[in-house]
Amino acid sequence: MMNHTHFLSFQKNKRFTLLTHLPWLICSGVIFVLLWKFRVDFPHLDEWEAFNLNALDSKLNWNWIIGFHNEHHIVFTTFLTWLLYHLNGWDIGINILINFGLYFGSLVLLLLIAKKTKSGLFFPLAMIPLVSMMSLENLTWAFQSQFFFCLLFLLLAIFFGVTQSFSVLNRCIAILCLIACQYSFSAGIGVTVDANDFLSTDETLLIAPRQTDGSLPNVNFLKLKQGSDLIDKGMNLGFPFFGIAPDLGAFESEYLTTVTDLKNDGGILFYPNPAQQILYFNHRTSHVEILDIQGKSVYSGENILELNLSALKNGIYLLKVKEADYDISVRKFIKI
Repeated sequence: MMNHTHFLSFQKNKRFTLLTHLPWLICSGVIFVLLWKFRVDFPHLDEWEAFNLNALDSKLNWNWIIGFHNEHHIVFTTFLTWLLYHLNGWDIGINILINFGLYFGSLVLLLLIAKKTKSGLFFPLAMIPLVSMMSLENLTWAFQSQFFFCLLFLLLAIFFGVTQSFSVLNRCIAILCLIACQYSFSAGIGVTVDANDFLSTDETLLIAPRQTDGSLPNVNFLKLKQGSDLIDKGMNLGFPFFGIAPDLGAFESEYLTTVTDLKNDGGILFYPNPAQQILYFNHRTSHVEILDIQGKSVYSGENILELNLSALKNGIYLLKVKEADYDISVRKFIKI
């Protein structure tokens, strides 16, 4: 028969469990309902990278899967994108719900770890960032599955490496999970930096005399060469830049991507991309349509050799081109 002390202890633990589990279950349920109701099947910012040439071919493009996305390896995210594309045309709304599944699985694992290690208040405190608005971007952006893959594999490594009995199998699983965690979201700039990236690395230019108006000397020290792989490899922090992204380095260059091909089988070409005023084609096209990022048509014309973009606002657009001899081609371009 359970004595009075044990009964009170059981009731206390039951109330504590209820107080720690119920809030995050409610928050998770609310988040799921909001995601289900307001999910949008449309790429966001650098998710357009998935539409680069050959990225989503029927055969896995390993250069894209294991290559750098901006400054990260996001192997499981790019593989998930490729898989969903071939299953349902990459329904981004479904991708967002999968992100929630990864997120919820991480919460469950964190709960199991807290229970195994008897961490007390550790679990409810750890829940605060995961059920708050801090996670909103990660849950509403398909490519942010990288964050949840990383978290999930890390927690799996802790679960098998720390909370389970010592065995070769558990340790091997933990090591594999840590490797998977690293390739889910590993940092790096994705480029090699050397002197060939710059017009000059001569440090004596730093003590060159000022200009006649008193301003700093205009020298080539650490200014990027045209064609450097540091161009457009930075992160947009809200400061002005030229091109599709800031350059890496001390100075912003004014070099643009020159040509983006719509088809790799002898189809049309357009340039420059990004474009400021005029977009040129290598020959006349039967029909051209421009769509904004909401999918709304903002221009349509026929027999086009060049396009005046002055009426368009700066931003990302889709260029839809119909040729008599080719299928419809759709590519992204940027108006700056």
